[in-house]
Amino acid sequence: MRWKCKHGAATAALLSLIACTQLPAGHADKSTQRDIAAARLQARHAAVLSHKQHIIELSQRATAGEDVRTAYNQAREQAPNYTDVRADALMLAEADLADEAGFIASVVLLSEAQARREAATGTFMFTAQEQALHLRLAQGLIAHHLSRANIMEAGRPFSAIASPAQAIPFLETVQKESPHQAVHLWTIYALCKSYGEQLNAPDTSPEQRESLRLKFQNLFALAHRTYPTEKSLAAVIALTEKTLTHSAGRRLPDVQAHTLDGRADSLSRYRGKIVLLDFWATWCGPCVRAQPELVRFKNALQGRPFEIIALSVDRNAQKVLDHMQQQPMPWVNWHIGHDSPIVTDWNILGYPSYLILDAEGVVQSRGHHFGTREQARVLEMVAAIESPPATH
Repeated sequence: MRWKCKHGAATAALLSLIACTQLPAGHADKSTQRDIAAARLQARHAAVLSHKQHIIELSQRATAGEDVRTAYNQAREQAPNYTDVRADALMLAEADLADEAGFIASVVLLSEAQARREAATGTFMFTAQEQALHLRLAQGLIAHHLSRANIMEAGRPFSAIASPAQAIPFLETVQKESPHQAVHLWTIYALCKSYGEQLNAPDTSPEQRESLRLKFQNLFALAHRTYPTEKSLAAVIALTEKTLTHSAGRRLPDVQAHTLDGRADSLSRYRGKIVLLDFWATWCGPCVRAQPELVRFKNALQGRPFEIIALSVDRNAQKVLDHMQQQPMPWVNWHIGHDSPIVTDWNILGYPSYLILDAEGVVQSRGHHFGTREQARVLEMVAAIESPPATH
């Protein structure tokens, strides 16, 4: 293992001991196997946490002006992971989720799933069996580990990989029942994210959105009342409130911009059509990888009341023009730059960011993916414009 010397002598020694431990065939009972598997997971988890802390320290040194590129690249190359201990974790989770071994197995399985999804390129979906496992692990955390100060080690990856519909009840329960202030504070951050994802999902009903807005109000009141001096929390809440102004169910204000050929344009020109706003940049890998599918979708709706407006945040418009020589973009293309008021006022925090607008300019979906659910919502709205319900 190339990385073990990077994480402290004690951890490295434990890793070495466990890696070399072989159980004589026919002599190890299940209890011994379980103990060794649990120790192996504990050692690997300690190495992963140590490595994450090392990355944070390098990032802080870089922010302070130190050149740490070589050390950072080496650390990334030598990052420990959970892939080869997943079988151990599955064995422990199958046996018992209630004890310490069951908890560390939950941490490993959920963290491994999160890492796998983050490393994937393109659309990624867990199998139904994996989703059922993740939900069972979360239920085990609620049933047996709510009093733990470190429940976040498993809660963070679960809330990251679960759908908002699954993450929200989990987070709300942890917030209500945990005796630890740090855990309680973490759930506020996590619920801001999960409430927002659910509110902006394309299949969330207007009634559900209003319910979520009420939950946001209650969450903000709780945060202000309980943690009045937490500046980072106040900043997150301020950003969330800003995003809610331009979230699903809200009409966007009219904005003006210039197309790549210098023509003045405005959002209001496209009223009467379903509009997909695509905030992107040439340096954004996921943005570029998504474009062939956008071309296919746009071509499939040719001649129908649908338009894509791609808003490039590149500093240099020429980079976009050069990119279009290789990748056709048969839609409206605006160049707004990296410091556009549209980006700051609408609180666009990552790329790509997609906003689906109805014919009146009301946001129907907002997120970082334009996948099956989003496409289905666009098709439904386009069909509604073409065949409006009969009036009597």
